[in-house]
Amino acid sequence: MVDNNKVFELKKHVNAIHSSSAMGLMHRKIANVLLYNAYDNLLTKEAHSISVQKLCELTGYCSNDYKTLKSALKALICTVVEWNIISEKKEDDIWVASSMITEVSIAHSVCSYSYSPRMRQLFYRPDIYGRIDIKTLAKFKSSYGLTLYENCIRYQNLKSTPWLKLEIFRKLMGVGDTVYSIFRDFKRRVLDKAIEEVNQHTVLSLTPEFRRQGRRVESIRFIISNVNDISTSKVIACQSSENNSEYDLLRKLKEDYGLSDKHIIETMSLYDREYILEKISIIETSQSFLKGEIKNLAKYLHKALVDDFQPVKSSKAVPIAKKYKQSSAIVDKSKGDYSKLIMTEVIIAYQQIGEEKQEAINDEFKEYLDGGLYSEAYKKNGLSNPLVADQFSIFVRSKPRDWYTPSVSYADFCKQALEESA
Repeated sequence: MVDNNKVFELKKHVNAIHSSSAMGLMHRKIANVLLYNAYDNLLTKEAHSISVQKLCELTGYCSNDYKTLKSALKALICTVVEWNIISEKKEDDIWVASSMITEVSIAHSVCSYSYSPRMRQLFYRPDIYGRIDIKTLAKFKSSYGLTLYENCIRYQNLKSTPWLKLEIFRKLMGVGDTVYSIFRDFKRRVLDKAIEEVNQHTVLSLTPEFRRQGRRVESIRFIISNVNDISTSKVIACQSSENNSEYDLLRKLKEDYGLSDKHIIETMSLYDREYILEKISIIETSQSFLKGEIKNLAKYLHKALVDDFQPVKSSKAVPIAKKYKQSSAIVDKSKGDYSKLIMTEVIIAYQQIGEEKQEAINDEFKEYLDGGLYSEAYKKNGLSNPLVADQFSIFVRSKPRDWYTPSVSYADFCKQALEESA
């Protein structure tokens, strides 16, 4: 049985990370676990062994059907790995292609395997490596997500990966030249899903950046932030004293609400202790909680924090119910008025930026529309179509832009509308 409290960390040579192969998810997980298991003895032993049970647990393979496992192990012998796609130094600029492992066998529930002498030397080089959390690997559901994690983890202290030519990055991700050849498809099917998995399952938070040549995406890099850097010291301080009220909150979030360590760090970094306790109190005094109707407490708490849940009040306790109804109507109308205002501002700001920047925005907007009716309307009438213009406004505000900032927030706009109607 694997000890869940033990740190399982693989120091993987960067050339083994920045390599190309057609490995699927299962193959990649197994390859990492086998290397982790053999690493300390790579240079001194030719053969290595690991129990099938441990191999399955570390790869997250929950099945007694070993056919899939054997098939994946056999495939590793036939898997050709191409090394050194990213050259860190000129003296390392050596091209190597080799099979992942040379042989494998299973007897009495023990898996035995070996590497070629050349692969053993290439795999083992502790001065240049990326630290890969083996327990994290089991959480991945796609080879693209796992591959991206491996290729970004060694750059976490540098806060970004280097710029990679798109064709090199595709090769690193194991995507063939004829697969998702249109960048829009590659982004939707490979890139976006891989980033989502890394951000969900690991301590890394990735944000992609693109370089373009005309309308074509030429290079890509990833800005990396580490969740543990946000406020690790705060959580450690909580854990250091069991009499500390913050420690009680941390324990409640973990044991009662089922939050992962990563989500606890995020939550306690984003919100004050009093605010979190207030939302917990609202949840635990609600009828749905008392009746046991909340199926996912962690998700419900997240919604309570984001949406700023307030204590429930009856209409009897609010003598100005009629006025509230009128205010709601004003707020509802303000939504449409605010959208029109911002849409106008966005279009004006867009018209004032240079042509080169407009072209880049146009390409990004086309990818955002991703086909469909809006895309067809955009091709025919551009931003003169009100519906397309509205979509363009939403697209522009989907992330910070250096060329546009709203003149007024929605909250202030509604407040002004309510004041004018008073």
